[in-house]
Amino acid sequence: ASFIKERSPVNYIERIQIPTLHAYGENDPRVVIQNWTELQTQLKKYGKTYEFIRQDGEGHGFHKEEARIDFYKKLDQFLDKYLAHGNNPHVIIKELKVVDMPVK
Repeated sequence: ASFIKERSPVNYIERIQIPTLHAYGENDPRVVIQNWTELQTQLKKYGKTYEFIRQDGEGHGFHKEEARIDFYKKLDQFLDKYLAHGNNPHVIIKELKVVDMPVK
């Protein structure tokens, strides 16, 4: 439990410096929707910019074609809205690197 708690984003909200996108399947057995509720509370508390996607009937990852298409449309809109281009200085990508996620 402490392994998960140490890595949970809900404990590091104050460090977030860019807009974030959160996507959840209503029937996700690995990441329960209650986790989003707690995370959203903290995002609001710290005044962070975020967007949220919730898909009914989906689990961990979106498997139905229409859900995947909807997700990628919303992802495209999110990136277009917040990545730097023209007069939009929200996020400027300086360096790309892969961040490994913990594996069980």
